[in-house]
Amino acid sequence: MKYVLTSRDAALEALYRVEVRSSYADLALEGILKGSDLDPRDRRLATELTFGCIRWRKRIDYILSKFLKGEVARLDPYTRNILRLGAYQVFFLDRIPDYAAISEAVKQSKKFGSKGCSSLVNGVLRSMAERSSDIVFPDGKHQPVEHISTFYSHPRWLVDRWVKRYGVEETQRLCEANNSIPPLSIRANLLKTTREELSEKLQQENVSSQPGRLSSSSLSIVIRDDLASLEGYRKGLFQVQDESSVLVSDILEPRPGETIVDLCSGPGGKTTHIAELMEDEGLVIAVDIRRSRLKFVLDNAGRLGLNIIVGVVADGQFFGARSADRILVDAPCSGLGVLRRRADLRWRMSEKEIVNLSRLQLALLLSAADSVRAGGILVYSTCTIEPEENELVVSRFLELRGDYRLEDAGGFVASSLVDEEGYYRTLPHKQGLDGAFAARLVKAGK
Repeated sequence: MKYVLTSRDAALEALYRVEVRSSYADLALEGILKGSDLDPRDRRLATELTFGCIRWRKRIDYILSKFLKGEVARLDPYTRNILRLGAYQVFFLDRIPDYAAISEAVKQSKKFGSKGCSSLVNGVLRSMAERSSDIVFPDGKHQPVEHISTFYSHPRWLVDRWVKRYGVEETQRLCEANNSIPPLSIRANLLKTTREELSEKLQQENVSSQPGRLSSSSLSIVIRDDLASLEGYRKGLFQVQDESSVLVSDILEPRPGETIVDLCSGPGGKTTHIAELMEDEGLVIAVDIRRSRLKFVLDNAGRLGLNIIVGVVADGQFFGARSADRILVDAPCSGLGVLRRRADLRWRMSEKEIVNLSRLQLALLLSAADSVRAGGILVYSTCTIEPEENELVVSRFLELRGDYRLEDAGGFVASSLVDEEGYYRTLPHKQGLDGAFAARLVKAGK
């Protein structure tokens, strides 16, 4: 008898790969769904279950711990994630009756769990559903860090540093924003269409859209099917890119005919936007250490009809270019500004990794500095909100490179997005955008 993959099975396998193999959630699920016969509705459920369980893992594990004799971590990976899937459906998916969620979990435990675990799964989930009102979370008044960490499902170390920086109330709002489902943002390819024309074309394909609030080329869309199935996507009328990312290219201010380097170009959202702002005139050198990411950049450039992008596989720390007019260093970072899109990052990152990344970021910035012509522009950007990766990197760079100065980003983006020091910043709970940072640096000379 042929095994038939269900949406819950797909989610379970994705969770297993994330936890045991350290796979990235989006890539793990994409690989599983690619070889399946699941219809669009079941694919959406698999996606909801996978990312919901990852996003709310700490709260779910806390709840499960109240009904288990041992620790959640001591269970085998399949049983642990079967319980998480069942708990997520009971507590977060009202459209699925408790009895159905429990019944499906028991079925999964018989297929994937360890011997005899079906009775454990049945007993724990039934008790949990029946006694949900008995669950008490850490007290928010007396244990604010523990409360936010548990109830809003974030690592304790991360909540602790945010509370010290933002205070309790703002940290709670930030964590709430990180757990929200973000809109899908796209950037109109203004070399082929206008934002208004693109909105009309999308409407013809039953895709509703709203104009971005801060970028004149951005739209937020609602789509239930595969993005690649849209005619507008295939014809290169738009690129997926959050508004916070779009605005970074505005800070770089590329101009037609220039030579511009994007030192960490994959996956290519900013690279292609730079070429569009240059009206496809000049040269954009896209550098990335990974050939697969660079291929993605060049494939998108071809789809968008851009001809001035040249790809170079290289480590940006050691890449040297002839006198470039502008260089963008969109540095590898912790990604702690995009947790609403990348829920698994919160469980991957650590304070030690932030320190390691800051060293790499400074090395990339220093490497780029030598390739900028006199009077040229160097923009440093990240999608994190951590000072060690942002302004502290820039401050150290300016200490080492006296031939550069910080220019206020307020002349290129809305002043509401620029702080007192002149840095560009966005936060999910304030602007409703991904968390981002950018600094515009000007090299001395003419």
